[in-house]
Amino acid sequence: MNYTLQPLPDEISALEPIIDTKTMDIYFNKHRTYVDNLNKALDEMRIEDYL
Repeated sequence: MNYTLQPLPDEISALEPIIDTKTMDIYFNKHRTYVDNLNKALDEMRIEDYL
C-alpha cells in the first residue's frame, strides 16, 4: 500500500499576499518528501522483524 500526497487545490502562489510562493514550495515539497520516505520505509518493512 502506497500513500500519496494530494495535489494542492490551487496554484502554489495562490496565497501570495499572505504566504510567499517560496515558503509554500518548501512546505509542500517537505510533505512530499515525508510521504516518499514513509512509502520507502513501508516497502522495506517485514512483519517478521516485529514478531
